[in-house]
Amino acid sequence: MAQTVTWKTTTDLVTGHVVATPQGSFGTVTSPYVPATTADGAQTSWRPDIATVAGMTLTPLTGLPTSPENVTVTYQPYAQVDTGDPTTQTKTQVGVPLHAVQTTVQYVDDVTGDQVGSATVHVGEPGQTFDWAATVPANYRLADNQAASGTYVFAETDNAPVVIHLTHQVVDGQTETTRTITYQVDGDAFTAPAPVTQTVTWKTTTDLVTGHVVATPQGSFASVTSPYVPVTTADGAQTSWRPDIATVAGMTLTPLTKLPASPENVTVTYQPYAQVDTDDPITKSIARVGEPVYAAKYMVNFVTTTGKVVGTLNRVGDPGDRFTVSAPAGYHFVYGDAGLITLPESNAAAINVLVTTDTTHNGGTTPTPTHRLPATGGNPMMTTPQRTAPTSGAPTNAARTTTVTGAMRTLPTTGHAAAHRLPGTGARTLPQTGEQQNAWTVAGLGLLTMALGLFGWKRRRHDAR
Repeated sequence: MAQTVTWKTTTDLVTGHVVATPQGSFGTVTSPYVPATTADGAQTSWRPDIATVAGMTLTPLTGLPTSPENVTVTYQPYAQVDTGDPTTQTKTQVGVPLHAVQTTVQYVDDVTGDQVGSATVHVGEPGQTFDWAATVPANYRLADNQAASGTYVFAETDNAPVVIHLTHQVVDGQTETTRTITYQVDGDAFTAPAPVTQTVTWKTTTDLVTGHVVATPQGSFASVTSPYVPVTTADGAQTSWRPDIATVAGMTLTPLTKLPASPENVTVTYQPYAQVDTDDPITKSIARVGEPVYAAKYMVNFVTTTGKVVGTLNRVGDPGDRFTVSAPAGYHFVYGDAGLITLPESNAAAINVLVTTDTTHNGGTTPTPTHRLPATGGNPMMTTPQRTAPTSGAPTNAARTTTVTGAMRTLPTTGHAAAHRLPGTGARTLPQTGEQQNAWTVAGLGLLTMALGLFGWKRRRHDAR
């Protein structure tokens, strides 16, 4: 830097005497600040050997003035910071600072309170400035109200660091968990019900710095009742089936501090639990092969109009199921459509179906006349139809079946006819077809005996006269 001062002179031409008057002075000059340099992993700060070149006050001279000596200012390193050590950033003093001061720019995690990365050192002179701009590390963001850039002014002392506040990036997402309930059948006896797949959606928040996840379920896994499967019939046997899990329990889900995993899938196996022998038209014998879950056993009795049980079968099913039965051999239904049975709501009482015997004339089978059950009476074992059959012609649409009112009581299946009579109001058991013929024979013999007796009595009376 060059400084110039102008002088005004007066010269006596006779004597050559000169008077020089300065028109200014040489001002003081502060050596300019030079920024730190970085090389070979070290940041170096520099100082001038003359911080301020002193000024010079000039006065008038008797003679021509001469320029003062020029000044050379040399910048020398006085501090080095090891930028390769991100933890301590060691500083080596290589000179005595004159006016230089320093500060740092550092990043702080507001979530944990820890410093993020290494601080950057800035060196300058009091009153000097430098501009800074935040460089945000990956997965962070600037904290609320944190400036992204600024200008720093060095003070004489106590130069506070530039602290840039960071917080974690948190992203929202969602995931799903599923539970599948699969149904299978022992021996693949029939096609199993379709599987049931349940899905629950979770909302997630993920901290990209720590990887911490919070998952909140938007529902739960509901309980699932295993579907009822109908009976199957094969090889002369009707089989009922039960699931080994009647109801798959529900699952109540709560928030987690990790990604959720799907629960274990569930397999429900249908197994036989009751078999009915369909080849036995009278007793329909039943073999219990497991415990019932849904289906129940119903008893069907074939009962004559005299109250005699001539056949029994068992059926396994649910209320509302319909099936067809055949009358025992030698019998037919009192009502033509009585062979179609609908299972009632309760299996506590037996289902009674009225039958009557067939008769044979000249090689043909003819149904016997229908005998009406007494309309009143005290039989606690059986209820009578709501409407009685007509005395002639086809039966009306009266009730087709009668039921046993007590689950523990059944109509007798063996014994004499007298033991099977339904009590009525003075009613007697109507005879069967064979019994009717015998009755007429006995009655005819009785009338003949009475006629002969009366004839003999009249003759003895006549002889006595």
